[in-house]
Amino acid sequence: MMKNLTLMCLFAILFLAGGCKKTEDVQVSMNWLIDANIHSTGEFENSLEIKNEGNSALGGEWTIYFCQFPINFQFAEDSPITIERITGTYFKMYPTAYYKPVGKGETLQVKWHTKRKYPHISFTPDAAYIVAKKEGVELTPRDVPVTVVRNDNEFRSLSATGEKIYYPFGDIVYDENAAYLTGTSLSETDIIPSVKSVKKNAGAERLVFPETIQISYDSSYANEAKLLEQALSRQLGYKIAGQATVSIHLAKGEKGNKFVNDEHYLLAVTKEGVTITGNTPHAIFNGTQTLLALLSGQEQPASLTPCEISDYPDFAYRGVMLDVARNFTKKEDVLKVLDLMAAYKMSVFHFHIADDEGWRVEIPGLEELTQVGSRRGHTTDEKEFLYPAYVGHWNPDDATSSANGYYTRQDFIDILEYANQRHITVIPEVELPGHARAAIVAMKARYRKYKDSDLAKAEEYMLVNDRDTSKYLSVQGYSDNVINVALPSTYRFVDKVISELARMYNDAGLELKIMHIGGDEVAKAAWTGAPECIELMESQGMQQPRELKDYFVEEVLKLTREKGITVAGWQEITLKPHENVVDDRFAHEKVISYIWNTVPNWGGDEVAYKLANAGFQVVLSNVSNFYLDMAYSSNFYEPGHNWGGYVDEISTFDMQPFNIYSSVRRDIAGKRMDVPAGTNKEKLKPGARKEILGVQGQLFAETIRNFDMVLSYLFPKILGLAERGWDAEPEWSKTGREQDYIEAVSLYNTKVSRKELPRLHSLHTHFHLAEPGLKIIDNRLHANSRVSGAEIRYTTDGSEPTRNSTEWVEPVECEASIIKAKTFYLDKESVTVILFNDKAEQVAN
Repeated sequence: MMKNLTLMCLFAILFLAGGCKKTEDVQVSMNWLIDANIHSTGEFENSLEIKNEGNSALGGEWTIYFCQFPINFQFAEDSPITIERITGTYFKMYPTAYYKPVGKGETLQVKWHTKRKYPHISFTPDAAYIVAKKEGVELTPRDVPVTVVRNDNEFRSLSATGEKIYYPFGDIVYDENAAYLTGTSLSETDIIPSVKSVKKNAGAERLVFPETIQISYDSSYANEAKLLEQALSRQLGYKIAGQATVSIHLAKGEKGNKFVNDEHYLLAVTKEGVTITGNTPHAIFNGTQTLLALLSGQEQPASLTPCEISDYPDFAYRGVMLDVARNFTKKEDVLKVLDLMAAYKMSVFHFHIADDEGWRVEIPGLEELTQVGSRRGHTTDEKEFLYPAYVGHWNPDDATSSANGYYTRQDFIDILEYANQRHITVIPEVELPGHARAAIVAMKARYRKYKDSDLAKAEEYMLVNDRDTSKYLSVQGYSDNVINVALPSTYRFVDKVISELARMYNDAGLELKIMHIGGDEVAKAAWTGAPECIELMESQGMQQPRELKDYFVEEVLKLTREKGITVAGWQEITLKPHENVVDDRFAHEKVISYIWNTVPNWGGDEVAYKLANAGFQVVLSNVSNFYLDMAYSSNFYEPGHNWGGYVDEISTFDMQPFNIYSSVRRDIAGKRMDVPAGTNKEKLKPGARKEILGVQGQLFAETIRNFDMVLSYLFPKILGLAERGWDAEPEWSKTGREQDYIEAVSLYNTKVSRKELPRLHSLHTHFHLAEPGLKIIDNRLHANSRVSGAEIRYTTDGSEPTRNSTEWVEPVECEASIIKAKTFYLDKESVTVILFNDKAEQVAN
């Protein structure tokens, strides 16, 4: 008996040893060094250091996987390593025949060239992992820490390239900051978004708020009263009681009241209390948000000057798009975003829930969409989850990684209900027919699951098949992200997804009225090798495969029309494929087009007015003003994209919905430029103004890694968006006078600095802080910040500034050749700004 037990234990040990991967200590770290511009060839030199952190030599059986935006790697012929792109942003690095083992504690350095520079920190890897083999057995992946370092001399080389490269050195930032610092004073009603009309009762006794306040309301405004009570108590510390000396009354508008639209409210302050009047719950809610903004930042007992405010938005559509497909945002964080949107009277939440790199909402009956499509990790076949993308993490079950996660059906319903309580409409987006890789991989997994037991079920929702030999590469670097629009199963899938989403809306007591299907960036060569598509083209008399995109949209329109749902998409959905020409095929369809291309000289900035003039409803989503994922500036350490230029809180303010061509005040490199006039471009016809539904900011998530980054991209950028959605045609845009603009933007910047950033801090909301300006004037160091009350701390020895560095208070003698500085404010800090003092260096030499 003991012998049998011993044998059983031995077999168990052998089984476990053979069934588990070996976990020997193979560990490395990487330094990613951005070195210098090679002027003679126009290329850029970079280097990589791989340090062996393990306990033994690092042999040649390993692969390091990482993610970054595609950039061409050019290695020397005898390089010990090479890098290969797997797909999209996913790369692998491995030894070549010239590789020699790296000893314990030793570092391997490798150089390579690129044809273009690394524009921002977001274009370098921020995480990686190594997979090693020992005796042919693959070891468990290990995280690889990555440190990115950029040489200060490389900054100097940028300075020497003249007009080719623009970089925000300290003196440039100093001059820009000076334009926003005019000593503007604020009144207590200077809030964001700006109120339309204020009539102050001069000399009247101020309303002083005691610790306890009474709220009374018309029965139809119970929800608004409840939310107001919660905000007053949780955010501002007031107590709410049935009886108090000061009351807030939410009143129904009387027949004699003249309201411009359904969101128009009146707010009256007297020494006895506040009355908010409106004809709809949404109007009342807007009024309560104004009251909270007026009280924010005041210490108890707060007080207000008696006044009468009449206020309403110009656009009903004031939206924010959040992409949770590329990198995930958890439910509780989405709810916080909705709270913050409501505080600034935003009305639409565009929920980007599916794309190439992730599917984030549970669809009953299509469990594979989230079982496979919501997880990313180390895999060679994607049978159980997707390849890594953007974030180089290997564990598909790591709930702390932004690569993984989805909303259950109940989560989604909860989000819908939460938004509705705050008068925010949720528009879901499922990208089709391109940008569909996560769904395609998931439906392949479904096919494998059922193909041997139930072939009909396996093929029921297939989005592609093996007969398609099309060769293409999407903008994001995928060769397999476009669905087959000729398969009947494709439309069963679309119908299933829309129907299930509509049921979630119904269960939330709502109606799915608008469905966004993307419709953009379908690779030109898609469908060229799909037999079913070729047959469909012949039967429909199509000349080019790109016409299949229109066919797909028409079929989706048939499905949604039956359900009473309006289809929306990016601007490509109502344009002729790969052209900036209105597609007359949809002239009689109610399709909403979201316009993004407003970059001057790209040839597409007329699209918004072309479509509106042709009778299409449009939402202005301008990349130059409203793509919130664009970096704040061209400072290397500012995260974000730069393909559409740079966007900060001033860019969002600059947007002019009825004068798009004068909305861009920076070129694509981020340099301030003369305001374009758009003289020879298509004008918006007076009768077409009604087709512009509103404005929307887009937060795509390729460069997002955590929720703090979501918030720092949103704030303070969203403040200019809120301003423009509420006041679509400010006075300065009507006069066209530059001085009027300077005064307006200075007032706006003062509001942001003195009111809104402290308010966000009180709401425990992360936000972005602009870097300071530096300038040498008469051999003295001058500094400034657009943020009133911020500290500027600097160094003169090349080190990074910290909170303990010297504080700049007034102009000071400076003979240092390099000065670095940061802004510090309310526990936030900016990126580092750098200034080369050429005169000091000349003296030293």
